[in-house]
Amino acid sequence: MPKSYLDISTTTMENIFDTNQLYPDYEEPIKDHFKGYFDSVYVSFSPFFTIANSDAFNSVSSAKLVSDEEYRLLPEAVELSPNENRAIYVRDPQYPDNTAIVSSAKPVKWQQIIDHTLISNFAEMSLALRTSIGALRREYERTDLRDILIDQTSDLSVYHPIEGRINVLSLMQMYECLKDLHKTTLVVTDEFFEDRKVIDIGLMSLTQFVTEVHGYMYYFTEDRTVLFTIEWDSFFFLICADHDLLAHIVARYRFEGFYCDANTTHDWYLDAKQKR
Repeated sequence: MPKSYLDISTTTMENIFDTNQLYPDYEEPIKDHFKGYFDSVYVSFSPFFTIANSDAFNSVSSAKLVSDEEYRLLPEAVELSPNENRAIYVRDPQYPDNTAIVSSAKPVKWQQIIDHTLISNFAEMSLALRTSIGALRREYERTDLRDILIDQTSDLSVYHPIEGRINVLSLMQMYECLKDLHKTTLVVTDEFFEDRKVIDIGLMSLTQFVTEVHGYMYYFTEDRTVLFTIEWDSFFFLICADHDLLAHIVARYRFEGFYCDANTTHDWYLDAKQKR
């Protein structure tokens, strides 16, 4: 049987929940990091989406590349200017807001995009998305995949997911999942582990929940049996739980992705020969 929270807290290992180690190091096998807490981890893709009954299609991505001219109009607090070795991206105000996504968005799976493009697999999709926001070193960028992706999604009026945060559509899945499992007391933590709070989602509507927790990066149930966690610049997040519970969550709430094996790391989308 899996260890309970009480079993874990009395061992000599550091407790990842209390020492703010809620995401593994990049080169560390993901399952190794969570060993002793969860026996199964699922890499879940942040979905693309369309906005129903909308006549306007604005920015395909929430991140906008800033030109030299646009840079000069940014607030003075921005200290780094664009140059040949550095691109600067900012949030695009034309991207749909949370209210529009909650009320009108329809999810589009990665596989649906792959099926209609020359993008071959999930790893290439991750590379295309990360390249689109300037999140890769030059040697890893795949501008060919980025251009294929942007052309296809623009033609179909499909919006890209945001990076580095569990997006609204995934939060909606999380809300339904945890309520159905009667795990309504949730701990949420920001990226710097400075803002940590306990909320009762049983007392919240879906819209209230999304408004309350959007922007946080780490979410776990009070009994520490389910963890949702993400990393900066990623278009995927991790769901951690006991295998049987996780299998139920993935199947019932239709998260798209794959289960980690013993060797899966954060950089699963990079060819092993390219890793530094």
